[in-house]
Amino acid sequence: MGFIDRMGPDLARFLPAMLQGLLSGGGAAAARARTMAWITEGKYLGDITWQLGFAKPLDTEMLEAALAAGVTHDNANAVRNCLLAAARQYEAAPGALIETVFLPALRYLSLKSDTAWVRVFAISWMRNPLLLALDAAQAAEVLDALVPYPTLAYGAEHIAGAIATAWPETVITFLGQRQALRDAGDVPEDYTDLPYSVHDLKAPLAASGEALVRAARGWFDTNRMMFQFRGGRLLAAVFPGFPEALGTLLASYVDVGEPDDLAFVLAVLANFEGDRSIHDVVKRIVEKLTPGDKLMVMVKVALSAMGTVRGEYGMMEHYAAQKADLEAWLTNPRERVRTFAADFIRDLDSQIASAQRSAEAEIALRKLSYDEDIGGGDEA
Repeated sequence: MGFIDRMGPDLARFLPAMLQGLLSGGGAAAARARTMAWITEGKYLGDITWQLGFAKPLDTEMLEAALAAGVTHDNANAVRNCLLAAARQYEAAPGALIETVFLPALRYLSLKSDTAWVRVFAISWMRNPLLLALDAAQAAEVLDALVPYPTLAYGAEHIAGAIATAWPETVITFLGQRQALRDAGDVPEDYTDLPYSVHDLKAPLAASGEALVRAARGWFDTNRMMFQFRGGRLLAAVFPGFPEALGTLLASYVDVGEPDDLAFVLAVLANFEGDRSIHDVVKRIVEKLTPGDKLMVMVKVALSAMGTVRGEYGMMEHYAAQKADLEAWLTNPRERVRTFAADFIRDLDSQIASAQRSAEAEIALRKLSYDEDIGGGDEA
């Protein structure tokens, strides 16, 4: 201990390792007393709290004292280390650390707009035991702190995903709060309210599909212009390939037949790249619409959505495949479906011809640019 009392700044960075040895050795009582005195004085708080994240056994009294000192001395780094220590050491002291350390540290950091705890190399939030143990109110508090975080990827999605295993509807509410914050405009330019892809969130959200679709219906009313690219895209990420479960949920809105419900469903369907799996729901929508209805444009958008096309004739081949799919609609027993299909096929014929001309012109221009024979034959 005398050596530590005399150490300079250069050696202080090794204090966590030295404390680990001293607190588990023969002089543990003296080392603990000295450490507690430093905590009271606000000395070495960052180092002490970092060591507590790995201490075995965990000294919960020391951790709580260190947190109090970090708050008193306004040491955000120490408070952050206490939060991380509680999460990392939760299984060593289950239950108590949530209310005595984790949440108080979180509240302090939230007041400071400090979200650096979300993504740190020293801990994984994926299915973290502390997060899995949160009750409903605690889960909501953690998610509230996560609303301002710039993106729902990596650590942020791990946190939300762990909470969603027990409290999926709380997470769905949180997703709505992130959209509302973005719409309010009080966020950085790089703020992304919803994830482009989902990993940890996928299974728990899919299992709560009814609640998610119901919330998405509300998101649509709040911001119709952006819903297709936000909430609609999220539904496509949670339900890739348009499974029957999603089709059934959306069909219930189609059956109501209100224009806003139909527009909502079409905005979701536009994220499935015109896949044949959406055709049954689209037909149900067409049956609800009269010829010339403005929603017919959205129907065509949903059916025409595409992924990546390749080659000069990629667009032409895409339109041709669409036409082939729609030709089966011409024998549908519902007149409105047949009429729509015939009209859309005429549009597609024009688009096929236009895409073919564009491809041939592009090929000819390339051959001219590279001094190739446009006709493709030998000179006479």
